[in-house]
Amino acid sequence: GTLGRSEKIAQPQYLETIANLLERDHRLIFHWTGKTESQVVIDFFNTKHLSSRIHYHGWVQPEEYLKHLDLYLDTFPFGTGQTLVCAGCLGLPLVMMNSPYEANFSNLIKKESFLYGFIADSCPEYINLVMNIVNDEVRSFSTDICESALQAFTLNHSNNSGNVSGLAHQLFSS
Repeated sequence: GTLGRSEKIAQPQYLETIANLLERDHRLIFHWTGKTESQVVIDFFNTKHLSSRIHYHGWVQPEEYLKHLDLYLDTFPFGTGQTLVCAGCLGLPLVMMNSPYEANFSNLIKKESFLYGFIADSCPEYINLVMNIVNDEVRSFSTDICESALQAFTLNHSNNSGNVSGLAHQLFSS
């Protein structure tokens, strides 16, 4: 599932990718959020006859909602930002798309980082990364790594504990 604004989730390429995943594996259910239940998303999945495999949760508290997901599917071409960091800190397996947009967190991750293996350059690669995780061929990164990075960031930036961009850089650059 994902957590984000409806306009990020309602991107055609992202929706097509999610539909492809649901069609490939009938065990999957797509959980999504937003301030409003996007008619674009509803119509898209109705057209694909997949509406029974999606579940809208409304506007939620990220930490509570993320605890119930098995996998975090970052939106693209516009990523979810802080929620992605939160999902990573909870130890959720992440899949994200490389983005041409400077503000996207995928641009903060160095190629040498363990997280780089969770970034796709295309929709087929995104699907393959998800399916590898679903089929247990790839494990998520350790929550210990994220907790250590979070603690180090908090100690080093006690005056800027709300600086999510700095936290993401600390987490994703190791």
